[in-house]
Amino acid sequence: MRRGRPGRRRRRSGRVRVALCAAFFVLARHFAARGRHGWALAHRALPLVITAGFAASAGTVAAFTAAAGLGLLALTAAIARLAGPTPTSRR
Repeated sequence: MRRGRPGRRRRRSGRVRVALCAAFFVLARHFAARGRHGWALAHRALPLVITAGFAASAGTVAAFTAAAGLGLLALTAAIARLAGPTPTSRR
């Protein structure tokens, strides 16, 4: 049975983290342009929290799990927000 190199998984994890953080910055820009400043602020802060969680994963697996879960939960909430009905103009 052939096994991959040990460093390969770490590089892939890094790419996934960078892609997830980039997606949050793109979503933050979208929400800011639509006037959803709370959502924009949250999506600007999430990459910092996720990066801290991934950095802490060297000490405990729970930090990795919490960071990954938070990232996926936030991404799901953003998709649900974008897929929902568009808000009517305020009067």
